[in-house]
Amino acid sequence: MTRLVGRYKGGLGEMNSTFNRLNRCSVVGNSGSLLHSNCGKHIDEAEFVYRCNAAPLKPFAADAGTKSNLTSFNPSIFRKRYKGIAKQSYLKKFVSDMQQYHGYLWGACFSRSSNLDTCMKAISGYNIKENVFVLAHPKHFKYFQDYWIRRGKNNYLSTGFYYTSDALSRCNETHLYGFWPFPRAFDDISPYNVSYHYFEKLENAWKEPHAMNIEFSILVQLHLLGVVKIHIGKCE
Repeated sequence: MTRLVGRYKGGLGEMNSTFNRLNRCSVVGNSGSLLHSNCGKHIDEAEFVYRCNAAPLKPFAADAGTKSNLTSFNPSIFRKRYKGIAKQSYLKKFVSDMQQYHGYLWGACFSRSSNLDTCMKAISGYNIKENVFVLAHPKHFKYFQDYWIRRGKNNYLSTGFYYTSDALSRCNETHLYGFWPFPRAFDDISPYNVSYHYFEKLENAWKEPHAMNIEFSILVQLHLLGVVKIHIGKCE
């Protein structure tokens, strides 16, 4: 099933969509800092869980949880994981993989004109009952992009930062997991390497276009002000 959703009104916190005001939300990024965190149960206890770019769930349930209410799907995933849906076998694999998510699968199919044909090809055979594939309204993303540009952030928003912005407009509590934008981290004993994604190894992935270190500095300030709660390291 597919829908176009995400109409908006004029101000942050005035989003007009299918969702009511939520109490506690988890926004799950894909940083390798989630590995060995044991945060899965804590993530899933939230009323609403945002997930980024269809990250695999079951093999990492202890660390990343399995609950999903809104999961983004970047059309670049069609090219990287499913070979542009060039064959029926790739379409079957795509549909099979998507059965692990619930709620809404949020496809940014209108982000570029070149994405639309592949998206339409993929969702034409989308016949699962576990979730609804929704086509993200481009003005929804642009609204948050413009909001942050007016506040001096000129880089293209990452999915995690975008979802955090949306969560702040509709959730009383916003908890962030898997938000660590650096290849190294420190614990009580020694520094250690952090992979770009908790579920895969990528070459040169840290050369990304979103300036996540700038986004992270904003999130840290919001954390210190008590606006969001960033969870780094192990969850008790």
